Amino acid sequence: MPRPRDTTGDREEAASRSPRCGGGRERSDEEPPPQSTLKIEEFTVSLRPGVSWYHEAFKIFERAGFVIVNDVLTDDQSEKVLKTCEDVAQQIIEIDPRGNRAKGRYSIGTAFSSGSSLHLPEFSEHLLGAGALLEPLLCKIFHKNGKADFQCYSGGGDFVVPGVKEFQPLHGDIEMKFHDEKMPPPFVSVNFCVQALTTWNG
Repeated sequence: MPRPRDTTGDREEAASRSPRCGGGRERSDEEPPPQSTLKIEEFTVSLRPGVSWYHEAFKIFERAGFVIVNDVLTDDQSEKVLKTCEDVAQQIIEIDPRGNRAKGRYSIGTAFSSGSSLHLPEFSEHLLGAGALLEPLLCKIFHKNGKADFQCYSGGGDFVVPGVKEFQPLHGDIEMKFHDEKMPPPFVSVNFCVQALTTWNG
């Protein structure tokens, strides 16, 4: 069960749950999202067993700082993780209707006293298991002085309720005074997309 946040003197409700476009304009459910200007295919590879997909993925990561790897989760795994996320999100919203990161914005991991969500069976079974499929890529990313040295130390997730207009600014998830090495990076987030991602919800 997520831990309650101290809301003494804080009774501001979360943003409206109704779907909105940029600028707050109401939109219909049939209205298609606008096309993204990002050429996703230039940053995407597919995980193919027996094929050295991770070499191509590493080149993209080294150039762009991120890479999209398709086919890591099965449809069944995605559905199970999504169901868990939806259940946990509802519990968090009931405890903290305002948002534990900003108005209408939530972190799943920090909602728990451990600061992580890896105790959730669907997270540990499906996401950590799928993460093992990415090990060849992670070994290349974190390779230094003849060896790969990395570990998974936490797990979480983020969600935003419908109607939130503010975008989160570009930021780093760790604080560093100085880092002058391009590779390996000090930290990598592995994000699993378990539902359709569009310009409406992304």
